[in-house]
Amino acid sequence: MRKRDVLIQHWLNGAEVKRLRSNAELCGMSVSEYVRQLINGYAPVCIPSIEYFNLIKELRAIGNNMHQIAYRANSMHLLDTPYYKKNADKVLDVCDYLFSLHLPVKVGDINGYN
Repeated sequence: MRKRDVLIQHWLNGAEVKRLRSNAELCGMSVSEYVRQLINGYAPVCIPSIEYFNLIKELRAIGNNMHQIAYRANSMHLLDTPYYKKNADKVLDVCDYLFSLHLPVKVGDINGYN
């Protein structure tokens, strides 16, 4: 990582400073890190609530339980295991998608712009 040895100052009014600090705090970043994310083309993402992480945990547990049920049912030839497993995998895919929503997004990647 390169040394940050250049100081840049900008004039902002009170409302702008308040908004900048608030936005950085919502993202769990310092103001400097928030601005660096913007400069580097990323849209900083707010920290999700604890309920968000609890939802992902719950969905993963459901998906894992579905995998266990499918494994047992397959061994006893009781259901269409591939179809069941496909749906269990979808639950886990939703978890991965929800988790990815919290990752910073390169602004150029939004709407297909690069």
